[in-house]
Amino acid sequence: MMGGRQMNDSEMIPNILGCIIAEEDTGIPLFSHFFDPALKKNPSVIPQKIKSKEIKMVHEFGAHTVFTALVTHETPEVREYLRTFRARVDKVYPDGLQRHRGNFADMLILQNIVKEVFVENKK
Repeated sequence: MMGGRQMNDSEMIPNILGCIIAEEDTGIPLFSHFFDPALKKNPSVIPQKIKSKEIKMVHEFGAHTVFTALVTHETPEVREYLRTFRARVDKVYPDGLQRHRGNFADMLILQNIVKEVFVENKK
C-alpha cells in the first residue's frame, strides 16, 4: 500500500513485464508472475517476443534458483529490484524453492513478496 491506497499490477514499474523463478540446474519454472496484461493472458508468446527482441531477460542468481525479470529494456533500477526480489525469496526459503514441494501457501507468500518488492516499493 502506498499513500494509503492499494496499488495494483497496472501501477507496476512500466519497464518490468513479469518475473520468473526457475531451477538453476534445469531451468524449470517454479514460480511466475506477469504484470503485463497480454503476457498474463497468454504467456506462451514470451519465446516469440524474446526472439523478436520485444522482451529482454535480466537474470539474478540465487542460492538454488535463477530469478528472471522480463523487461522492455534493462536499467540499473531493474537489476536493483531483481536483487531485492532474490534476497527476499532466499531469506524466506533459505534451502531454495523445491519443485513439487510447494503448496498454495507458498504461492501466496511469493505473490506477497512480488507485491512488496515490485509494487509497494515502486520508486
